[in-house]
Amino acid sequence: LTSAEAAERRGDLDRAYSDYRTATGGELSNDALAKAEQVRRRLVTRFTLAARGAFAKQDLDGSIAQWDRVLQLEPGNDTARLEQQKARALKEKIKSLK
Repeated sequence: LTSAEAAERRGDLDRAYSDYRTATGGELSNDALAKAEQVRRRLVTRFTLAARGAFAKQDLDGSIAQWDRVLQLEPGNDTARLEQQKARALKEKIKSLK
């Protein structure tokens, strides 16, 4: 838990989430589970903003990659799935115009 909390303070949410998930030998205490969930939500928000920012900058590959990260954390996130499909469709459309 100590390394997870330190990683979270540094802003390394990927590491913090991983460390919280593996804390106490894989069996999370209620405190660690709550912190892991909080970090997971922060990561989803971070990746969502990055995906939307990349799309706005027409970095479709970057947007798709960030939506992949959201979907790894929340496989049932329909918004992420739809936005990723939109980026992929636009990428294909651009490719067909060349």
